Amino acid sequence: MSQPTFNPLTWLQGQNNMGGYQNWVGIIPLDFISSMPELPSSQTSDGDFVTASGAFVFKEESQGVPYKPIFMYNTEETVKYSSESVGERDGKSFENKMEFFHPGNKKDAHAFATRIKNRPCIIVFADSDGNQQIMGSKSLPAYISPSFDGGQKRADQRGFKFEAAAASNQSAVFLETPFVVDPLAGTIAYAQADEE
Repeated sequence: MSQPTFNPLTWLQGQNNMGGYQNWVGIIPLDFISSMPELPSSQTSDGDFVTASGAFVFKEESQGVPYKPIFMYNTEETVKYSSESVGERDGKSFENKMEFFHPGNKKDAHAFATRIKNRPCIIVFADSDGNQQIMGSKSLPAYISPSFDGGQKRADQRGFKFEAAAASNQSAVFLETPFVVDPLAGTIAYAQADEE
């Protein structure tokens, strides 16, 4: 099976390279999904190795209303993504990890932590340039471990730390068809859904 040749990895002097991620994530429990973007089965360019094409299709819940991604606000500069190479020689893969922090001590956040802790998920997020990525797949989903810290001193940060991990053959997977995110409204949807 032939693959594209390796291209040189160049860097334009002076180009922007801001770190970090936008202060939201979209969490999609696996059982919400009928189908989802997939990596192509054959690659003709470098981007094909790490770009999922297609769009999410969601199952219907009661009364024909489709499920949708769960928007989560996070404190600025608390969303972190990393990818670590794991495995022995000839068996390498990646362990992709995320952390994010949702502030407060609200009942709905405690309920979310209670309900999400054992559910396989896909996580949608965006870097500082707006490039949307997903962590997890239907066969290798992400799992989220929530923890809560109420603080001790009045000035302590109070809220939920979410840690997530997923096994993958890719260090990152980008979305070819991004969602439209409205952080003020707390929504994450496709553009066509917003127009209806």
